[in-house]
Amino acid sequence: MKRSRWLWGAVVVAAVALIGYFAFLYPPTRNTDVQGTVGAVEKYHEEQIAPEDVVLAGEESGTGAGTFAQADLAMLLERATPAEKADIFQRTSKDIQLAVLGRAGAELQADLYGRLPAVEKVAAFERVDKSVQNECLGRISVSPESWGRMSVDQKVAALGKMAKNDQAAILGRNSKEFQAQALARVSPEQAASLLGRASIEQQAMMVSLASSAQKQALFQRCSLEQQAGMLGRASKEYQIQAFERASKDVQQSLLARAGDNEKANMFARASQDKQIAIFERAPAKEQWAMLGRGPVPVQAAAFGRAPAKDQVAWFGRLDKQQQSEVLGRVAVTQDAWGRMSLEDKAATLGRASDMQKAACLARASLEEQAALLPRMDRQLKLECLGKMTPADQAALFNRATLDEQFSMLGRAPEVKAALLGRAPAAQQADLAGRTFMNLDVGR
Repeated sequence: MKRSRWLWGAVVVAAVALIGYFAFLYPPTRNTDVQGTVGAVEKYHEEQIAPEDVVLAGEESGTGAGTFAQADLAMLLERATPAEKADIFQRTSKDIQLAVLGRAGAELQADLYGRLPAVEKVAAFERVDKSVQNECLGRISVSPESWGRMSVDQKVAALGKMAKNDQAAILGRNSKEFQAQALARVSPEQAASLLGRASIEQQAMMVSLASSAQKQALFQRCSLEQQAGMLGRASKEYQIQAFERASKDVQQSLLARAGDNEKANMFARASQDKQIAIFERAPAKEQWAMLGRGPVPVQAAAFGRAPAKDQVAWFGRLDKQQQSEVLGRVAVTQDAWGRMSLEDKAATLGRASDMQKAACLARASLEEQAALLPRMDRQLKLECLGKMTPADQAALFNRATLDEQFSMLGRAPEVKAALLGRAPAAQQADLAGRTFMNLDVGR
């Protein structure tokens, strides 16, 4: 009987334990939900911005925009004096300054902490978690009780005895607003040291935020080759801007350096009406030569526009072998051909191959060619222009007026960037300087 009561008691206790577990302890608490003494430290140790969190001009996702190469902008900082570096650093946003501070070593961070006023230095230490305070005090053989009885001057003296790592840790465990206050007191030497720890991206951003006078001074300390090289490595967008900042005379001199492929590219960007107008300005002989170099289907179509008497006359100028091949294709004998009317002969030639029609067209005289050109309608001319060789398109571009050429250039911005690469080094350097002075964040 006693054994039975004992068993029932055990069952009840187990049941109560299970109910309590599921009511209060299930599901298990995640580590991220646990708050202990670390929470007290985090009250003053706000999350800092890491270098990779800083987005620079031209790096925004999906923009595809850019400026000068970041390495080139960072290179300019090497030419800055300590005073210029300090000023450039202070012009930078607080977020970037804090990101750079995160890359600095313990010695530099400790130096910044050491430059704080006595009261702020002590207050910063006393804001960190007590356990951290006790560890730091223990390493300089000071008890918490002794610390509590010290004057401000004595506390500052004690803090000065701490290792650099501990002083750096005190700065790092305070808020980013407090760290920003410390950075506002950097010396030129410390600013130069901080800039040296910055990433290339951060240095590039700092240069882009510099004043126009500072940019000009840094740029002028580069050699001619370095200045020109900066433009050559810049983004296409900035190369185009550099071209557009040049005077009309400089642009014209650069345009004159365009090759046939670039001229063909620009001519192809002109409106269809403009292409036809420029084509029709060329002498008839030149137009016909371009047509003769065009695709066979276009030549065959031009042959079809000719009067019947001209088509038959051109056929008659083929040699006997060629004539036999044409008649053989359309299944017409020489006797039947001789009995046909002019209109029937033209209709028969209309069944010849494109290659055979083009061969007949090639027998036309200069006068006959000139008479045929007005018979070519708009669509046929556009087909011819669209399939011309780059050399012929370039020749037509050369026939355009200067205003027309600039209009076509405006439709082909990538050509502007390509033309800059043809400019002399001195010209590239000048254009690079003009663009660099107008460098803007986020452009």
